Amino acid sequence: VPYEAHYAMPALKPAVMEPSVAQIGCEHPWPWRMHTSPECSPSEFLSSYDWGNSFYAFTAGPARIISLNSYTNSGPGTAMQTWLRQELEATASIRAEMPWLIVMMHCPFYTSNKAHSGERQAVLMRDQHGFEKLFRDYNVSLVLTGHVHAYERTAPVYLNVSDTAGAPTYITIGDGGNREGHSDRWLARPEWAAFRNGTHFGHGRVELVNDTHLLWQWMQNDGTVRPRPDGAGAA
Repeated sequence: VPYEAHYAMPALKPAVMEPSVAQIGCEHPWPWRMHTSPECSPSEFLSSYDWGNSFYAFTAGPARIISLNSYTNSGPGTAMQTWLRQELEATASIRAEMPWLIVMMHCPFYTSNKAHSGERQAVLMRDQHGFEKLFRDYNVSLVLTGHVHAYERTAPVYLNVSDTAGAPTYITIGDGGNREGHSDRWLARPEWAAFRNGTHFGHGRVELVNDTHLLWQWMQNDGTVRPRPDGAGAA
């Protein structure tokens, strides 16, 4: 179902959708049970969805916010990558008055949670399709994602190595609450993982302090409890 059926967002052009025949007759029962029909809600995309409000950008004070679609084709020459390159070029010409560039999308490029780790669409978009390089080349400040039902913040990272020279910080803020519960199982902690928690519901806040300083806050929904990382193995 196209996004515009559910959310009021900017529409750049009429939506173009190419559903997959693999999803005809699909279902997604809850509580989940085994079924012989195709799965309606796979984590990996089976179709393409372009334009409409699938990807767009807007200005908020001194920040340019770019929203991308994790579930459409993102390779060279596709609608989304072509549009993104044009958007990044246009923003690069006004960075003096637009110092903050923030990207948001559903699937994280960096997660050390066992849930959704290394999924095809995220790896394709990040590596083969070159989005991580674009983010670094155009000095993206912050990348906000969800998908994993936990909270994780990276150090500035590029090609799996902590890199403070222009690399963005990646934040997974998928801990707002859902019927499936928490994603509380973690892989061994990589050196770029700065903080992670998969046992509390929470939310985040971005404050643009000035042209050079951004304040990110993660808060557990119980405001009386100071946020802390999960157990010894997760911190």
